[in-house]
Amino acid sequence: MNDKVADKVIERANKMRSERASLEEVWRDCYDHTFPIRASGLLGNKITADQAKNKTADLLTTEGTRGTRDIASIIVGGMTPANAIWFDLVIDDADNDESDALKKASEIIFKKIHSSNYDSEAVESMIDNVVAGQSATYITDNEDGTGYSFEQWNLADVLVSSTRRDGVIDTVYHCYSMTAEQAVTEFGDNVSAKIKTDAEKQPNTIYKFIHYIAPRTNYLPGSPFQKDLPFLSYHIDVDNKSIIRESGYHEFPVCFPRWQKQKESAYGVGLVYDALPAIKELNELKRLEKLGLGIAAAGMYVVADDGILNPSMITVGPGVIVQAASTTTSIAPLASSSNFNVTFSQEDRLQNEIRATLMADQLPPVDSGVRTATEFHVRLQYLRQLLGPVFGRLNSEWLQVLVLRCFGIAFRNGWIELPESLSNRAYNIKYLSPLAQAQRESEIASVERFIQQLGVIMQVSPNVIDNVDTDEAVRQLAEKQNIVDIIRRPQEVKRMRENRAKEAEAQRQQDMQDQVNLVGATEHAKVMANEK
Repeated sequence: MNDKVADKVIERANKMRSERASLEEVWRDCYDHTFPIRASGLLGNKITADQAKNKTADLLTTEGTRGTRDIASIIVGGMTPANAIWFDLVIDDADNDESDALKKASEIIFKKIHSSNYDSEAVESMIDNVVAGQSATYITDNEDGTGYSFEQWNLADVLVSSTRRDGVIDTVYHCYSMTAEQAVTEFGDNVSAKIKTDAEKQPNTIYKFIHYIAPRTNYLPGSPFQKDLPFLSYHIDVDNKSIIRESGYHEFPVCFPRWQKQKESAYGVGLVYDALPAIKELNELKRLEKLGLGIAAAGMYVVADDGILNPSMITVGPGVIVQAASTTTSIAPLASSSNFNVTFSQEDRLQNEIRATLMADQLPPVDSGVRTATEFHVRLQYLRQLLGPVFGRLNSEWLQVLVLRCFGIAFRNGWIELPESLSNRAYNIKYLSPLAQAQRESEIASVERFIQQLGVIMQVSPNVIDNVDTDEAVRQLAEKQNIVDIIRRPQEVKRMRENRAKEAEAQRQQDMQDQVNLVGATEHAKVMANEK
């Protein structure tokens, strides 16, 4: 039975790889003009560091590379900043103790995420996302069980599909290789006899494996056994066509965010795909500019030729001597017709076009000085508007998978403690990052604009304020700006107002008593005066 399953998985993986070959051509072209070494494995072509160096040297402009790195960094920093908590676990109708427990759990998970290798892997993953349109990051706990481990898989080695109507990725084929010695260390006696023999005699022999992750149709909720969990996990020996490890996951363990999804495909393309024509044109312009600079620096010469001129043998370039049938002198400089003003103006235009397409023009220049908080938020808001639906997809396919997986690992390892009352209650993820905040800026502006308009109306009719729940308005403004920590809880506000009302009533009673005493003293003084 296991052999049949393994054979089916291998066959399906081979078919999926051939089906996406045309897309891999596109991805490799995008990588070749930005990060050549990251294209290794696409279309079955492994790229060594030396080969990647030569491809990088062929790039006469780094505008695409710099723009990709810039936008990848700002997206990671804007959505998952390491210096401020960027998510909160929320349950509707949670009481104060439950809310405090969820907040503490969020803080613990946040600290463990950013004390791991997440920050470096996240930027690498987003570079793949911007260039090729998707990336794959495997999430598990580290070997000593004290934190998380994030492993970015090479895009060339990952095949994906979906069993869901909404197309969300839930099935992954991770094709990887190990030496015989590594395989024995990892899987022990489950490996084939041939791998065991090679581990002793030829330990560096390479073997291929597939890690297959998919939804389990017959899982048992609450079961303690890995083979009954919602997501199955098979490690398959490709050569032997057998399953050498079977386990499972409580949550889908792979983040596979896509930038721009292609119709009728599980894959997509990235921002570099849109900028590729301008990058290629700029690279060609740089090549011509380099040629012109060489001619200008080394010169080009014409010499007399007593034979017949052969145009096909003429080479134009720096330091080149061009033969001619006759000249006024034996040898003379040949003037260049290069116009650098044209190339420089075109170069500026193409650079601006590339940065605009990659949205890197929303970043302040390095030498622009300190930016105000207002300008920073305006830029983030505009960037969020440019990202559009991509921002929502990154939230659902990247951050949501990330937080749910990390929450599950933390809960099962005992890193967080939650009240029993929260069992079997659905929770939501509230994003607090700068980009999420920028998404709410329009809502904040609407509330502020309404309050200003209300102030104008109140000058004519003060009672109109009765139509507004001012407490709710204050709470919404605080929540949308992520400053709820300074807002008192409704119970505290109620208690303060009750105490204030009691104090006011006591003061009123005291004032009335003072007034009565004053009137009595006055009457008494009048009576005493009349008696005299």
